[in-house]
Formats: sequence, C-alpha cells, structure tokens
Amino acid sequence: MLFQRPASFRPVLLVLSAAALTTTVVAATAIELAAPGITLRADRWDRVTINTPQGDTLLTLTGFALKWSPPLNTNGGTLRQITDADGSPALEIAYQLPPPPSSTAAANTPAPAITARITPRPGRVDVVYDIQNIPATIPNPDLATEPTRPTLPVNIGGSMFGRVFPKDTTDLGVAKLGLWTRHEHGGLPSEHPDGRLMRYQVGSHTLAFAFAAANKANDQWRDGFNQHTALTKTAGEPGRYTTAFSILVAPVTEDWPVELLAARWHARPFGLKIGTSKTYNWWTAATPADPLTLDITFANTAPEHASRTAVLKHWIRDYAGNIVSQSTRSLTLAPGILQRERIPFAPKPAEFAAAATAPERDIFFAEVSLTDKTTGTEIFSRTNITLLPPHHYKSTSSADSIIGLSAYWPIPDKIELQRLLQRAGVRWLRQGRSDEFPNVTAILHDNIDWKKDYTPVEREAWIRKEIKRCLDQGNRIWEFSNEINFAGFNIGLADTIKGRERRERLTKYIDWLREIRRIQKELGPPATDIKLLSTGLAGMDVPFIEALNQLGGWDLLDGIALHPGRGNFAVDYPVYDPPAKIDTWDDWKNWKLGAHGSYWNFYGSVITAKALINRYDAQKPVADPTRKTLWLTEVYSPGWPNSWWEDTPRNGTENVILTLALAKAEGVKAAFWYQLFDTVWHNKLSVNPGDREYYFGLIQRDLSFKPTFVAFCTTAEHLEQATFRGWIDFPSATNAKTRGLLFDTPRGQMTILWDRGDGYVLTKRTEHFISPEPWVDTWKTHTPVTLPAAARTLTTINPIGQKQTHITTDGTARLQLTGAPLIVYGLDATKLKLRAPIDHKPQPQPQDVVPPK
Repeated sequence: MLFQRPASFRPVLLVLSAAALTTTVVAATAIELAAPGITLRADRWDRVTINTPQGDTLLTLTGFALKWSPPLNTNGGTLRQITDADGSPALEIAYQLPPPPSSTAAANTPAPAITARITPRPGRVDVVYDIQNIPATIPNPDLATEPTRPTLPVNIGGSMFGRVFPKDTTDLGVAKLGLWTRHEHGGLPSEHPDGRLMRYQVGSHTLAFAFAAANKANDQWRDGFNQHTALTKTAGEPGRYTTAFSILVAPVTEDWPVELLAARWHARPFGLKIGTSKTYNWWTAATPADPLTLDITFANTAPEHASRTAVLKHWIRDYAGNIVSQSTRSLTLAPGILQRERIPFAPKPAEFAAAATAPERDIFFAEVSLTDKTTGTEIFSRTNITLLPPHHYKSTSSADSIIGLSAYWPIPDKIELQRLLQRAGVRWLRQGRSDEFPNVTAILHDNIDWKKDYTPVEREAWIRKEIKRCLDQGNRIWEFSNEINFAGFNIGLADTIKGRERRERLTKYIDWLREIRRIQKELGPPATDIKLLSTGLAGMDVPFIEALNQLGGWDLLDGIALHPGRGNFAVDYPVYDPPAKIDTWDDWKNWKLGAHGSYWNFYGSVITAKALINRYDAQKPVADPTRKTLWLTEVYSPGWPNSWWEDTPRNGTENVILTLALAKAEGVKAAFWYQLFDTVWHNKLSVNPGDREYYFGLIQRDLSFKPTFVAFCTTAEHLEQATFRGWIDFPSATNAKTRGLLFDTPRGQMTILWDRGDGYVLTKRTEHFISPEPWVDTWKTHTPVTLPAAARTLTTINPIGQKQTHITTDGTARLQLTGAPLIVYGLDATKLKLRAPIDHKPQPQPQDVVPPK
C-alpha cells in the first residue's frame, strides 16, 4: 500500500541554516557568541544567558556546586573566549572556589578546580564541566567521635550546576529516549538508552536539557536554582571528573517530536517517530471513517545540511503472521523538512472464517525504517497496534473474581488508567484506595526497613499509622512485608535464605506480627476486621513456612501471600494436575534452588501452598471463614527479550491464560499480575535492555499493548463468574499428554484445553538465545483430540480472544491441540470424564525446626 499524506499535510522547515557562527566582544568583561537560532552572553562568571536572536533570555547559567563531600560552591570566576576543538568559538569560565574547611582539607594537596566550557552551535549549546584535584578521601571531621575512621571517601555524586529560568517558564516533563537496535545474533530488536530531555517552554521557545545516556543525572534532583548532573571519572587521571550535556533551543512553532530532536542532537542522518492518534494505539473498532492507521514522522537531521536519499520501508503483521501492509520506496529528503505520512490498513480475514469478514480483535506488529543510500546507516522503530472491542462485565464485585494488578501507574493519566482497568476486568489492586475505581477492591501492601532496629515506640507508631491507612483507604486486606525469604534482588536468579539467617528473620518478623495483632485487638473493630497476609513469599519456600509455623507465626495470619516466580517452565510444570492426596504433595523436595532452578515454577508452587494450608489448618473445614486463603500477590509472564529463562512473546501470551485459569482452578482468592507497564517504579518508562526488571509489563514502554494484555483481557472475559468443576481425564492411549480444565460459566460450560507433547520446558539454554517474533508459532507437536459436542457447532477461542466456529459430526468434534491453551464452548460436559476429587486428609506436622527458648 502506498503511503498517503493527509489533506492537511504541510512541510515544516527546520530554521537552522548553516550560517557561520559569530563572536561579538561587548565590553572588556562581557563576551557574546552567536549560532543560528541562539545567542550567548556572559558578563559575569555567574551570569551566562542563553537568548533568542531577538534578545529574549531563555536561561541563565549561574555556577557549580560540589556535593556532598566536600561541599564546595563556586564563588567567583574568570571569563575567557576560546576556540573549541572543532574550531567553534566557545566561552570558558575558570571558577573560583572557597578553600575547603580545615577539618576536611587534606595536607599537601592542590585545591579543587572547576572549569566550564560553553559552546553555542546551531539550535543548541554544549556545556562541559571539568573538575580537577578531587582527592580520593578527606579527613573525617567527626574524628573525635569516630576515632577508627580517620578519613572518609569523597562523594561528589550530588553535584549540581546552577541555572535560573524566567518567570514565564512551564515545565513540560522529562522525555526518556530509546533507540531501536538490531540484535547482534538476529533475535528480537530492542530499545537502547538514547538520553533524556528535560523540557521547558519559555515564552515562544522550547528549551531542553539533553543528557546523553552516559550521563546518569537524576531528573528529580533539582530545585528552582540548581539541577543535578552526573560526574564521570577521567580514566588515567586520578582526581579528575567531567560532566557534559546540551541545551536544545527551538521555536514552539517547530513542533518536532522528541525522537527527531534527539536525532538532530546526536547528528544522525535521519530522525523517525512512529505511532498512532489513539492512546495505547488502541482501536475498539475499525471502520471506514476510522481505519487502523500507522502514523510516521521523519526528517533529514544530518548536520551537513544537505539533501540525502533514503530507502523508506514499512511492514505490518497480524498475530497470525500475515502481512497486512508493506512498502519500499526511495525518496530524497531536504535538510530540516519535517515529513508526516499516514498508513491506513485493514485486518486480514481469518482463513478459517466462513465468510470473508475481518476479525473483531487482533494485534498488529509494525516496523518502519529509513536507510541512507550512501552510507547504509539504518534508523528504525517498532510499535504495536491493537483492535480490541469493548466488553461489558456483568460482575461488579471482587467476591467472584480473581483478576488483579500488582503494580500500575496513571500513565498517561488516571482517566486512561481507569479505562484500562475496566476493559481488563480488574477487580483487585495491590495498592491504592478501594473507592478510587469502580468495582475495584484495593489491598494494602507495605514493608519496613528490615535492617533497621526499631524501638518499641517507633514500631508501635508505624503499625498504628498503617492500620489507620488501611481504614482510611478501605483496605480490608493487609500484605505486610515483601519477600523476606529471599536472599537476592532478581527473583528467579538468586536463592532463598537458609539456616540461621532464616530463623533470625522469622523471629523478627513474628515479633512484628504479634505487635500488629496486639494493636488491632486494642483498637477493636473495624481494625480487627483487617485480614493479615503473610510476607509475599518469593517462590514457594516450604522450609520458611514450616519454620514460621514452628516458631508460632502461622496462627497470627489470615492468609498466605505467594509470588510463584517462574522461569522457562510451562505454567503447569512440574505436574499438570494435583496428586490424589494433595496433603502429601512433596515434590518440592526435588526442586533445584538457586539461579535458574526448578524452584521457580508456578503450578507446583500453588499446589504446594495449598498442601501447607491443608496441613496446618487441618482442624478447619474448607468452608471455615477462619481457614487461611491463598493470595498470589505477584504473578507474571517474564518478557526480557532474547533470554532463554524468560517467556518468548508468543509463549508469554499463552501463559497468561494458563496462569490465571490454574489459579482459578485451585481456589486462589486473587491473582495480582505484575505488572501493567514495562517499567520500574523508580524510573518509569525508561530504557534498560540489560535489566529483566524492565520487561514484566502487559504494555510496552511506548504505551502500545503487548499481546499479553489482550490475553489478559481474554482471560478476564471468560473466567468471569466461572466455577471450576475439575480436570478432564483423557484416554492415556491416545491423549496421555492432553490437559483440560472444566468450568461452569453464565455463558455455558467452558473448557480450556492444551497439550504437552512438546514437554514442560519451553526454551533451551543456549549461549546466544534468540527470541522468535510474537507472530511465530513455535509448537512442533499438534495432537488431535476427539471430544463430545453438545450441538452441531462449537466455538474455540485463542489466547487473544479470536473466535472460530467448528462444525461437529455425529455429536463429536475433532480439534488439534498444541501447548497454546484453547478456550472451548459447546462440549457435552456430561460425557467428559473428570479426575477424582482431591482428598484433604490431614498429615502429621514435620518437626525439623526447633523453636528457640
């Protein structure tokens, strides 16, 4: 399909000509430098103004402060005009510093020195600070009270440059940039850090501090007069540090996307941005008036200011792998001209559809690239576009739903977040207020600093504050503490605590539980109505729970919170259904602990947790409201690209269905998905391809849905008000590895079917693992299964909710199954053989943990 320009298309000229840089000496103490779009004036060391060509001041640079030790602020300086390495005129400021306090001055060492080099260039100002003579240590000013520490390490990580904005300045937020990069071994491409822009509007101009990826400046470490910038040690020169950033300036009318501003800043040949006009790239329906459309924006951003010829390509695929749009063409781009084009496309009718009708739901994967014909340099970008219709959930209560979210943020805003929660059928949140969103119940999850020794007064004050917080927010469930059984940071890549450390942590933890219960009892209702969950367990740590019971902590809890972390194992690994006597289930003894061990499995962890509840609450009937409930406060489908330990995009989509369906089947009270967005809480929507923690979300960093989000919605739709009836027992002769769950629903009886012919380990460990694309189905074994049908047709639904109608023959239906779960309506459940119900006989408690005296 040819690219189409909108009727309102109008080229935008980037007004940054190649005019020569100029220098003007205003007076003996003042220096003026100019570049296209910018003038720079300095008449004092602490008054360097960046101005428009018309003379309007956009920013004033005022000095530099070394923080935290030794703390030194510039208090004077000398201005000098110099020539930069590339021949550009620049301003140099040799700052003066007060002498370090005598208590921190090292003997016979030169005093610290700071020099700034400020260079105006077309559309920007480059700033470099050079700090020298920083000692490795300084004398300890508190030597009298710390005689064993005569010196302290220098810490200047909090250093800041001074800057002042005019009064009419508006903060436009921080843009965290990523550059799409091909995988060196042919795997999935990913974004790599491309810097950050701290953007402001000053009158009729936009201004941005541009920090390259190497500058780890803290965006939040700033005030009205100063901004943090990260210092880097200079190799081979002890005591020397540098920091660099740019200040980008453009008229508001330019209206360039930040991706193109970054391309111009980095002197790339082209800049490219792709996306859609819809939040989350989400269409609820594709119509002639509002077709699915990919928008692209691009420009020649090369510093040579000459025309360049490029090859522009795009392709768009659907979930089945069909190409629904593609094109390749050459074009010549004049410098600084912003191009905008639109690519409308339509879903491809499913091959199995009775008529040539487009599906009501699908997810599309798009890529656009620009390649320089002369140099071969490629710039490309990817995104997803989703067709997902509205859905009306009949259930309005968390009482009959397990669907929850463990971590979420109002991105881009609270209104859109509510829209996501409603569409995904979310009824539980692990944080927040219970009255914040319709039909959603929030629990409280908190933690303390376990390394701190709290006084009794501090502990009581903290507990009372959190109980009040529960009551104020409507949190009737309290998950106190997080993964204290865990010895490492990255779940799945470390080990649980053992021996003496386990006992010490548990003793302290149980002391807190007793104090919580004491204060609840003292306060009375409604404080006593708050249900207390265990620490969120990192994996099903049986020895930890056994020790908890032996040390007297079990009866202090109302429920168990579990994080059944999972590696490259199938969701139903290591068994597909519980043993006849779940109380004696002890396969956990065979699990391998540590990094990449089989300890990190989902289903085995869930049924082991049930076995422990059955063991230690054996005296309580299943219907007893005081019997402990099981809460999965973190479940996930890990999605780190090109890692054999994580899910591939396709497997991850399929595993959403199985994770929530098995949780429902095992009577879990709620399953909280971790998490909504690909991000981390302390650096939202940032880029880090080397850290798996950035890839647990249902939504990509660019806010487009992953197929896992569509699968999450699919699961919520079909598990709504569902009641589990049992595991289907298939003939061992023909379908020994076929699995099935039967549910009653208001929509009729539903089964979820899959086959484990390809085994329980989803990926193989290799040196250079390559994740396949999300549209690639990697299942090798396709197992036929014959099933009893209740009518002349039955309906199957794949993991993203696409429906297919099958004609039955003589009361039977024949389906092909793989490891991908298939939701089925229309089977004759009276003719399905179910496995025997679980025996819940109590077992004697182990005595392997001796309580301390």
